[in-house]
Amino acid sequence: MKNNVLNMLAQLLLLFFVLNDIAMKVIMQNLYSTLRRFRLITWFNVGGLAVAFTVFIVLIMQLSYEWSYDRFEKHADCLYRLEITFENGAQAVLSRPLIEAFVASSPHVLQYALLDGFGDKQYVTVENEEKRQTFKELFCPVTQNYPYVFEFEMVEGSINSLNNPDLVLIPQSMAKKFFGNNPAIGKRIEGEGWSKTIGGIYRDVPLNSIAGNVIYGRLPDEQGKGQWMQNNFECFLRLDNPSSAADLVGNFKKNFHHDKVDWKTMDLRIVPLHDVYFEDDVVFDSQKEKGSYLQMNLLAVIALLIVFIAAINFINFSNAKVPMRLKSVNIQKVMGCSTRVIRCSLIFEAVIICLFAYLIALFAVYALSRSSFTDVVAGGMSLSGRIPLLLGVGVFAAVVGAVAGSWPAFYITSFPPALALKGNFGLSSKGKVVRNILVCLQFTVLFILIIGALFVNKQNWYMTHKPLGFDRDRLAVIDVNNKLSNNSLLLEQKLVELSDIEAVSRVSSVVGSTDEYPHMGRMYNGKMINFCMVQAEPEILKVLGLKPLSGRDFLSGEALNNDYTYIFNEMGRKQFGLEAGSILSFDMGDYHTRGQVVGFMPDMKYNSSRSITEPFAFCVGKQYQVGPLLSLMIRMRQGTDYSKLRKAVEKALHEIDPDYPFEMHLMNDIQENLYQKELHMGRQITFFSLVTVLISLIGVLGVVMFESEYRHKEIGIRKVFGASVRELLLMFNKTYLKISIVCFVIAVPLSYYFVQRWQESFIDKISLSWWIYMLAFLLVTTITLVTVSLQNWHVANVNPVDSIRSE
Repeated sequence: MKNNVLNMLAQLLLLFFVLNDIAMKVIMQNLYSTLRRFRLITWFNVGGLAVAFTVFIVLIMQLSYEWSYDRFEKHADCLYRLEITFENGAQAVLSRPLIEAFVASSPHVLQYALLDGFGDKQYVTVENEEKRQTFKELFCPVTQNYPYVFEFEMVEGSINSLNNPDLVLIPQSMAKKFFGNNPAIGKRIEGEGWSKTIGGIYRDVPLNSIAGNVIYGRLPDEQGKGQWMQNNFECFLRLDNPSSAADLVGNFKKNFHHDKVDWKTMDLRIVPLHDVYFEDDVVFDSQKEKGSYLQMNLLAVIALLIVFIAAINFINFSNAKVPMRLKSVNIQKVMGCSTRVIRCSLIFEAVIICLFAYLIALFAVYALSRSSFTDVVAGGMSLSGRIPLLLGVGVFAAVVGAVAGSWPAFYITSFPPALALKGNFGLSSKGKVVRNILVCLQFTVLFILIIGALFVNKQNWYMTHKPLGFDRDRLAVIDVNNKLSNNSLLLEQKLVELSDIEAVSRVSSVVGSTDEYPHMGRMYNGKMINFCMVQAEPEILKVLGLKPLSGRDFLSGEALNNDYTYIFNEMGRKQFGLEAGSILSFDMGDYHTRGQVVGFMPDMKYNSSRSITEPFAFCVGKQYQVGPLLSLMIRMRQGTDYSKLRKAVEKALHEIDPDYPFEMHLMNDIQENLYQKELHMGRQITFFSLVTVLISLIGVLGVVMFESEYRHKEIGIRKVFGASVRELLLMFNKTYLKISIVCFVIAVPLSYYFVQRWQESFIDKISLSWWIYMLAFLLVTTITLVTVSLQNWHVANVNPVDSIRSE
């Protein structure tokens, strides 16, 4: 079969150049005859293929966007990131002296750049046309080589701006947002505790790049110098050649020894920059958005399967036309037209139909790109700039047409002319078997996609609705700037005065909003214990609706103490053997800290279902251990009108800082954002499953129309002998019920395997409930039987005399 298809493709190409006038006339006559005689079938074909190609184009756009992450740079194959690895994972941040030692160890490192791995969005204020505006933007301190490593294209100003600590670089889009059409070079921008001048404007980098469109400032030369324990910096390398990467780490470890580096407990690796997006074992990573090879493969398979189902429809519809076209085809053979020309004309006809469906798909994608549907597709759906990709899909559409049209072309031309002119091949057993096999393939794929979509949506619902151990339904969150944080007493006083607010607490990280909390190491009973920590104000347990299981709550005065106070979760108490009154300490050089454990709280799910729950503690004290407390968690009273509270809070904050760009979010919305990628994938798979249902039903409808057309006489005779409409419908439905059962049995183990593979990325996962499988079976089977019954209802109600006479 494969050789036959390849031969026919070669013959088809040959026809474009050497076909004589008679052959071209046959092709055009057959195409015109198909469009005129089989309008309904043709439009069913075009509709199903257009929908399939629309989905295929959309998915290929997303796959292209994800696959090309950081592959567009001029020297993309020479760009790497240096990382530390441990027994249970890796981290993207390293100490500055370790980085400098590594870079100095090899001449193959042409350039390197450091980025402060803990840069975050902050409020920046600009003045344009005597009007002050505040925006929330990401500020990243980097070394001056950063623009060279990533080869920034400058629009205005100098790429060397970062040589001056007072200058910053901003992207072109940000300059437009800040200053409109006015010049931006030389303008001042004020951030959280800094004020700098814009020295250069670089062209926006693509969204699928780790080098974001952010504000870049100079990393102080003295920051982190000689601090072997200060793992704060990401390191990006440009090598002279990709082949040099293999031996860099090995040679460095062989020749480098330092008492602060223990190769028994840690290691180094350099990762190609285009693979950073797909890493799933790295913490403290500035690349927050992550991809998955498994998900990409899944989407690629879905895209191909949807086109495959549409191609099966095409074959079934073509087979349905065989009895009606058999006579005309064989008349052409009797009149002297060669079998080769007829076959090529039929394949050419299939290619034209597929290309027409592809053109409709392009218009559909364009229409979707101007709607909210773009939110479902990573990287957007704009057709501009994707001409090579779209041309490739067009060639793929032509190949689908050629392959799908080959079997019907060979089949219809395989009958001897004399036999074909006399016989009726409408319901031959061979044709029936082929149709049933093709429908079985469709239904198996359909069951797998429906079962997968149900499990994905159930997992997503579980993750976004499961109990977290604290009362998230009454929580709201505000990010505050330095001015508000420096007036924390006034801020909290104004908020607590609002009748709808029960308690407030500033925190270093919003509980339940991330998977990356600072890990602290403290000495206890002569051993180092490691735990996740959030620094907060004494009201934090009241804000979360928690009460200590043992010990006591924080006291209001402890926020002013030089020593720290801790409350651990139960996991920390059991794992470390802590008690109320336990003393934790840390000493390194001139840095000394002490803290006391005063109580224990219930375990709560402070991170996502992708991460394990670890020992966790809240800490209260005067000095910041993990950065400033720039998030404010608010506990609302029961029954609070959120929109009314939002306006009241905004007014209170603007009384302190009129320039503050107010934002307030419900904790439930923050939780959904934590699972944005999973929810996004769930919407995609659900949509594509519905598309698959639609295409499959189009195919079933075509096959049913074909069979009912050629069973008029049988139905009439059955009715004469007393068969009821109910019995006739049962006869038609019995075949498709058997097909559904067989396909379901095949699909269950396959879907079970795929769902289990997908669940490997979650720590908290749902059970693979049997009722999900039964629900999928009932959905598909019911829709199919209803479609079959509706189509055959008319045939079953025709007067049997008319049916027998027509035959």
